[in-house]
Amino acid sequence: MRQVKNAAVRYANGPFRAAAGYEQAANAAGTSILKIFNAGGSVGVGAARFYLAYHTEHQTDNSVKRDVYEASDSYSFSSADQLSLMYGYAHDQTGKGNNAQQVDLTYSYSLSRLTTLYGSTGFIQNRNRAQFTLNGTGYTGIAVAPGADTRGIIVGMLHRF
Repeated sequence: MRQVKNAAVRYANGPFRAAAGYEQAANAAGTSILKIFNAGGSVGVGAARFYLAYHTEHQTDNSVKRDVYEASDSYSFSSADQLSLMYGYAHDQTGKGNNAQQVDLTYSYSLSRLTTLYGSTGFIQNRNRAQFTLNGTGYTGIAVAPGADTRGIIVGMLHRF
């Protein structure tokens, strides 16, 4: 039987928000455990919100050892439209240099309380044999060759029922 353990905490006070979580799960064979830790925080300043996040994952057989750092910002021009910019860096800790960095720009416009239009563009620069790809909602992304850069644009509509 596959064992999964997790815990999370969240804090919000005025313009400040923070959260952290931990998870560990054994692989299907039960021979190794993936340990994941996430932490992030944000602060709102006027119409802007600034975010910092950290993610680390370590497979106990050392097949995965990665730290991910992210910084982003969002700015609301009105209650209906928002622009966001994100930068992320994945650092491979296995010594193989499979690092990557990503930049994304997203604009969203709320037509109503239930319907939002959005457009997003992103670029990932993979190093060595890294194969990170861009993902969308319900979309796993197109596979990339090891070390190849990837870029994409997505437009869509989100409707909540």
